[in-house]
Amino acid sequence: MERNNISDFEEKCIQEHSPACTASCPVHVDVKKMNAQIKAGNFNEALKTFCASVPFPRIISRICDHPCESSCKRNEIDAGLNISLLEKTCLEYGEVPERRKGFYQKKDRKVAVIGSGLNGLTAALFLAEKGYMVSVIEKSDRVGHEIWDISDKILPKHLILDDFKIFNGMRVEFRYNTEIKDIAAFKEVCDQYDAVYISRGEKLIHPLGQEIEDAGNIMVGNGTFQTGHPKVFAGAGLQSAPNKISPITDISEGKRAAVSIDRFIQKVSLTASRGHEGAYITKMVTKITRIKNMPVVIPSNTDMGYVQEEAMREAGRCIQCSCLECVKACKYLEHYGKYPKKYIREISNNFNILVGKKTAKELINSCNMCGLCGEICPNALDMAEVNQIAKESAVKNGHMPPAIHDFPIRDMLFSNSSRFALKKHQPGFEKSKFVFYPGCQLSALEPLYVNQLYSDLINILQGGVGLLLGCCGAPAKWSGRSELFMHVMDRFYEDWLGFGKPEVLCACSTCKQMIKGSYPQIPVTSVWEVFGRYGLPGKSLHTDTVVSVHDPCTARYALEEHQAVRSILEQLGYSISELEFSKQKTKCCGYGGLTAYANPGLTEKVIQQRIQENSNDYVTYCINCRDYFTSKGKNAWHILDLIYHNTGKIVKHQKRVGYSQRQENRMKLKEKMLRERWREAMSLQCQDYESIKLHIPEEVMAMIDERLILIEDIQKTIYYAETTGNKVYNSNSNHFTAHYKPQIITYWVEYGIENEKYRIYNAYSHRLEIIEDVN
Repeated sequence: MERNNISDFEEKCIQEHSPACTASCPVHVDVKKMNAQIKAGNFNEALKTFCASVPFPRIISRICDHPCESSCKRNEIDAGLNISLLEKTCLEYGEVPERRKGFYQKKDRKVAVIGSGLNGLTAALFLAEKGYMVSVIEKSDRVGHEIWDISDKILPKHLILDDFKIFNGMRVEFRYNTEIKDIAAFKEVCDQYDAVYISRGEKLIHPLGQEIEDAGNIMVGNGTFQTGHPKVFAGAGLQSAPNKISPITDISEGKRAAVSIDRFIQKVSLTASRGHEGAYITKMVTKITRIKNMPVVIPSNTDMGYVQEEAMREAGRCIQCSCLECVKACKYLEHYGKYPKKYIREISNNFNILVGKKTAKELINSCNMCGLCGEICPNALDMAEVNQIAKESAVKNGHMPPAIHDFPIRDMLFSNSSRFALKKHQPGFEKSKFVFYPGCQLSALEPLYVNQLYSDLINILQGGVGLLLGCCGAPAKWSGRSELFMHVMDRFYEDWLGFGKPEVLCACSTCKQMIKGSYPQIPVTSVWEVFGRYGLPGKSLHTDTVVSVHDPCTARYALEEHQAVRSILEQLGYSISELEFSKQKTKCCGYGGLTAYANPGLTEKVIQQRIQENSNDYVTYCINCRDYFTSKGKNAWHILDLIYHNTGKIVKHQKRVGYSQRQENRMKLKEKMLRERWREAMSLQCQDYESIKLHIPEEVMAMIDERLILIEDIQKTIYYAETTGNKVYNSNSNHFTAHYKPQIITYWVEYGIENEKYRIYNAYSHRLEIIEDVN
């Protein structure tokens, strides 16, 4: 995987961006965390959270203008949180934590701060905490400036004194009654100190102020507070009145100035990595459609403020802003307890950063590759794209264990072999205006529908309808085997050219997606659109049943297909109740991405989530979707069940067609269509192992199918054992045990011999490849 590609994806995830309340706060108080702590009744921890951003908590909680309140997302629902009162309550019931001192190594560099308002005091505090010796030069006899002018009712004087105790024991000296009256005095300060900060609101006498302004003024487009004199920094609005900037902004700018001064003295960039300082507009998006109204909690005593229980209820109104819609909708993202940015980092670390031998992780193979997250995400971040890149990289670099997807790849190769693949013009035609491509899954599960569909298409369409049997290569695509996938698609393209570039008619949304994605010049249409255009074959049903349509995830953006299927249902008399997640926001049934082969437990959760979304019967136009749903007890129909009036044969907990039977169905379909339509016999060379005749009890057959073992795997194992003698005899059970490893999978079979047949008692496989790592 290319590192820059992964970074691009990572930047799209906005979950780690701050909520609006924090972003609009110049010092970025973590209001969301603080509210959660208050709601839990933990006022000490809530106060710690507040104090982590605010160095003078008693003062600020009383005089802050609280821009966070106007930006609170709850304003769009009912009314924003009373954050100001919640902060005061934290001070009332919590204990102000002692600020850490001496964290940085003491430095021999000195910084002068002119002025002791909140702006200058904040700069002095943070510089002292970074180890500098700081001198605060104040023209009056006390620090704080206009803070002392605030009425006791709003800000009692003892709270000011308590907050200013923070400087006790710090390397900060206060030079009271010292006024910088002229340029000579200012230059003397500059000579004595390594840097000088003129705090905001300090009205230095003319021409000193003018000289600094003429030398370049401050904040020239980069927010560093550095003036034209390199070692002189100044607060925003050197000549501005004190009431022009809010107290919380004063503190923010004082801290930012301290960062610039520290960087200047350390001789590093003053501008690098300084995004989102001060108030800014966040990229966080939070959906509020499901948030219930909750009235603002009014304190029982407005003069005293909230009691603890009232504060807890008001903090409980916080909706804990986050952008987790994708996680809420997707079982895959929910399953691992993280969100896309964290997944991307983990994937990136596994495939780009770590050295030594690496193996593909369960994470990238558990995604259904359905694209729902990309549809929901405000920035269209699609984890399917991320995992596709990761899979392809893992395969390319030899880090993908081949056993994970061995079974579906073998099944794909079977479908594209002579045992199923077929390419024919319509009988009596030498050219094809259309070609019917039913796909491998419908042919495996409902071969009779394929035969009937072909007949109906021939009757409906003029100009010749060819038939092309095979697999579109989706298993290769989903497993990251891009070269194998393109080999399949290139073969399809050559077949299409051989037919004379016809319009391809698909009965499978996945096939349609794979073709359009690989060769957009090939015209592809679903057979449902054909029926919508020319009408349904046979007689329509008359019913008043209400159903919900499950759109296959590979048809997410096939808008014509969505409409065509719904039109067919209306013609058949059905009423439609749309699922919450349908059409462009549909969910995967669990089959996509081959998740079932890497993480069957997660697949079960995906299926259950989908079938529980609605109590109606489902109608889908993907045979695998119907198969997954009915196997778990959901009444579900394929659209062809309704068109051909075969709904009676689909029942809850329908027994799934076994994998061996699916391959058998494909071969029989090909044989039947060749024989009945083209009067040709299917010619297949029998393999030696096919002479092995088996007797497999029903319960054993279900077991081996669940273990992804085909009948031919058992035949090959017994044939190998009987021809080589490599088998073990158990005299107690009178059974033989044999194993066979054709490629990367080792098969084990326990069998006995009865009436010239081999009775199977057990079978299992080792889908592991053990590699000795020799350094």
